[in-house]
Parts: sequence; structure tokens; C-alpha cells
Amino acid sequence: MKQLLGYLIFVNVLAGHVYADGQVWSINYPKASDATGLQMPVLYRLWVPPDVKELRGVIVHQHGCGTGASQNGLTAADDLHWQALARKWDCALLGPSYGQEEDQKCHLWGDPRNGSAAAFLRCLDEFATITNHPELRSVPWCLWGHSGGGAWVSIMHALYPQRVVAAWCRSGTAFVRWSQGVLPPVDVSEEVYRVPLALNPGVRERGHQQFDGIAWTGSLAMFNAYRKQNAPVCFAPDPNTEHECGLSRLMAIPFLDECLRLRLPDRNGQPLKPITDRDGPLLEAVIADFGPAFIEMDDQLTAPNWFPSKAYKQLWREYLTTGIVLDQSPPPPPFNLTVEVEAGQVTLTWDAHADLQSGLRGFIIYRDGREIARMPMKEVQGYQGYAFQGISYGDTPHPQLPPMSFCEQLPDGSTFSYSVVAVNGSGLLSLPVHAP
Repeated sequence: MKQLLGYLIFVNVLAGHVYADGQVWSINYPKASDATGLQMPVLYRLWVPPDVKELRGVIVHQHGCGTGASQNGLTAADDLHWQALARKWDCALLGPSYGQEEDQKCHLWGDPRNGSAAAFLRCLDEFATITNHPELRSVPWCLWGHSGGGAWVSIMHALYPQRVVAAWCRSGTAFVRWSQGVLPPVDVSEEVYRVPLALNPGVRERGHQQFDGIAWTGSLAMFNAYRKQNAPVCFAPDPNTEHECGLSRLMAIPFLDECLRLRLPDRNGQPLKPITDRDGPLLEAVIADFGPAFIEMDDQLTAPNWFPSKAYKQLWREYLTTGIVLDQSPPPPPFNLTVEVEAGQVTLTWDAHADLQSGLRGFIIYRDGREIARMPMKEVQGYQGYAFQGISYGDTPHPQLPPMSFCEQLPDGSTFSYSVVAVNGSGLLSLPVHAP
């Protein structure tokens, strides 16, 4: 059998690449030696924001099924947009990547009871030691998952409700499978029904031969069952996509942001704050003036939607109409801009944070106040070109962080002034940062 990740041979703990904005740590675990443990290797990569004395939580970005999804998951901890959310709340960002072989079934890791929950808890324990953040052993989690990762999230949401701030299931949930006996049953306690959950299938998954059950029908069934118990659940179908994640991060990040605001305790060690407005004015029927794509859903949903805030409710209305959310505020400006001149070649380097609302699309470079270049130089169409790092099918950056640098050749003795501006996902410009 082909092994996807040949480097996952033994347990190996490494300090990863150090950005100006934090550090990435890695832990590898091999396939278990017996049938009771995890049946494939896994690599965990954890981004820790800089200068944080005590972490308040962990944001988990879990990839989907298959070798391609596993490879995409390798860069989850490097995503500048997801790092912006983690930085805001003093959280770490964790990206697991399972070395799934071509002939292996996804439930071998997608059901946490098959060893992936134990490996996840073990990695947090070891990260607590190597990062000097012992609180990683006990802080709460925000869970995001795509496809089989969504199934993993839906079960973790039920197994550890006391640890989960909120959960986002993109195009995947295990609810129907455990309800129908395909997977072992899951004990859904009253405590589970108090944890915010968002279900985010693509509209084009409805009726799809491969994806309808796990994504569309499964999400609808879970929404109806959990809302019947008055659980805080949001159904947010993506009008533009099938199984790919598209730009769903524009809804997922604000949802988790609002839930972190509502639920993080004032001090570590305290329980998560409860959701107190589960059946109040933040509820609204999913069906409204959102076009013909949603009309047929009217008799499939038995309860109104839940929202973590009125502001999020407005984002949801926009998303269901267009599949995108426009940002109204400019991004933060770049920082640490430096200029080096050698043999007539000018090299600019800088750092930048992503805009929390719409991410980071690129940069504009100016010489003496006139635009001379844009980064990236080649524009990519569609959702993959929305972010400076690119966005994969599974909502992760393309491999290798693109350099934040620019070079040009100038005549000897020339003197110019340079500045750089950041561009967010909605095309808004930051204030310029000027070279010293």
C-alpha cells in the first residue's frame, strides 16, 4: 500500500518555522502497532502567537477525507487569516494532517473513538511541554472541520461539550451515520445541546450522489434534531459551492469569533460561559427572500435559525444571497518594512497581519508615491485568488508562505522613497507604511 506521508515514521518533536508573528511547532505520531490504536500516522502543527503569556484556547482546523485533503491539511497552521482569529483571542491554531493511505476508510480517523481523539489529547499534552504553555492541557477548543473533518468535529462536539466553545461543520457531519447505525451510537447529553454549532453545506451538494448524505441531508437532519432540543445551531448553506469550501471562511471565522466573545471565561480554569439567549430575538427562519435556490428547503427545516449576534445575522443574510461577505473596514497596515540597496538592486521586505473580516489579498508597492507593482504579480481568478496565500479546496493555504518582498534594479546613485499598502479580501487598502 502506498504511504501518503513518508516522513511520519516515528514520534518527532520539532520547532517549526518562526515568523515575525509567532512560531509553528510540529509533532509526528506513527501508525499504532496494534489494531486498537490509530491506524495511520498523523502530523500536528501548532501555531502560537507571539508574546502571549497564557493561551486561552485552541482553534482546530481539521481537513477532510483522502490523500489530497491530508496534504492540504499540512498548511492549516500557516494560514494568516485563521491566525488573525487566534491572535485576537490569545489562542493557538492547530492543523492536524492524517497520513491516510489510498485504500483506507476515512472513519479510521474521522470517528474520534478510533484513536484520533486520544492522539489529539496526547498532542496537546506534549505541546504544553515543548511550548512552555502548560495551559494547553486544559483550555477550551473551537472546532472547524471539512467533509470527514466535519464528521470528526460533530462527534468531538458530543464527546467533549465541556471543552468546546463552538463547532463549525463544513460539508460534513456524522449525525445520520450514527443515527442509522452505520457508526456506533453517540451519547448526546443535554450539555451538548448548549454548545453552539454551525452547519455549512454547499447548495450544490443537495441531491449529489456522493455528498448529499454526509453534507446536505446530514446537515439538515442534525439541524432539525438539535434545534428540537433548543440547541444554538445555525444552518448556513453556501449558494456557490458543491463540496469545496469556497469562501466559507468568511462566515466561519466571524461565527467562531462571536462565540469566543460570548463563551471564553474571564480566567483559565473557569467553565465556559453559557449561551443565555438560545430562543430569543436572534432566531429567524432560514427561508426568506434568498431566491429560488432555497425555496424547496421550506418544508425540510422544522425550526428557525440561531445566531450568536445581530451583526452575525446580517452577515448570514448577505452570505445566503451572494456566497460572500463584503468587508467595510480597511486592513491593518504592513509593518517591519526595510530597504536594502546593493549594486543598484533595491530589495524591500515587510511583514503583515491578515484582516480578521476578509483576510489578506495582497500588497501594492509605491515609489515616490506612484504605484510600481502589486503582489502577487499574477492575479488568480475565483476563490483561490481571494487570499495572498491562496485557498485550497479544503480551506488551507497553498504550500509555502509567499515572500513579502519586492526587488527592482535602479541606476547607481538614484534615491527614491518607498511605501507598501496591504489589500484585504474586499479590495480595501490599508494606510501605507513608509520605508525608513
